[in-house]
Amino acid sequence: RGSGGWRGGMRPAAPPHEEHDAWGSGRSRDDDDDGERRGPMGGGWRASVAALTHPSSGRQLRLLVAFVLLHNFKPSEPFLVEWLTTPTDGGHVPGMSTRDVYARLFPVFTYSRVPSLIAIALASGAFGPKASVVLGAACALTTVVITALYRRSFFALAASQATVALSFASHHALLGLVFSTVDPEVHPASAHATKAATMASCALSALCGQAMRSWMNAPLAALFVASAIAQLCAVVVATALVPAPGLHPGAPRPFHNGGASSRSSRRGPPVPNPYPTPILGGAWKLLTSGRRRAGIKAWSAWSV
Repeated sequence: RGSGGWRGGMRPAAPPHEEHDAWGSGRSRDDDDDGERRGPMGGGWRASVAALTHPSSGRQLRLLVAFVLLHNFKPSEPFLVEWLTTPTDGGHVPGMSTRDVYARLFPVFTYSRVPSLIAIALASGAFGPKASVVLGAACALTTVVITALYRRSFFALAASQATVALSFASHHALLGLVFSTVDPEVHPASAHATKAATMASCALSALCGQAMRSWMNAPLAALFVASAIAQLCAVVVATALVPAPGLHPGAPRPFHNGGASSRSSRRGPPVPNPYPTPILGGAWKLLTSGRRRAGIKAWSAWSV
């Protein structure tokens, strides 16, 4: 290529950020037209929709979006306190007092958060993030079933608060599964798609629960049935997700394109990205590595 033309043509050269391929990824003038070294697709709803049909990562991303839509669909959630405090058996068996719900039951969830995060971190490092995602989905289903069937047993409800803490902690493993199983060029779009699906599911489930309760006069039990069905479907979808690559060098990669997973150029052979290290060692290496250390520490502190 000449300095002012494009393969002998009259098209002027453009800076890397002004050239885009069909996926919307920026490409430099040194990139060939065969798809080598494509940059990230970027975020936004257009890129997220396009990523759903990505050749190597589209199926996994569609499963991930379906999972978060189902996993966060709990129309019974806004009515939990009402459910726990409502008398049963025609008013003969009183429900929990509001004070007990907030002073005795909900603190179990609060105190279970840190142990649950540690458990999910260790499980993800030992068995991969998919195992943690499946565990979190099963815990969410267990929470709904226990709350619906055993609302008069404080110990059962306390156990449900521990399982929901595990379910919440598994959300971090889900993001790890996204980044380890989709092509690096669709990382931004995949993160945006899953987060947008999460927010949409939370909003739609709340609206659905309110509509069922206020307009359709549905009993509270019907809302928990709807939540249980959604959580059961989420467990099924979670088992269908592609697992993350193993922690040993011989493990196969879940994608195989010319992006960041196996970059190549005319200057040398393809250089694969390093495989993930175990979670604790990887976190320490990330926090103590190179020129981006200050930025990583700042983001980590902000997240905590």
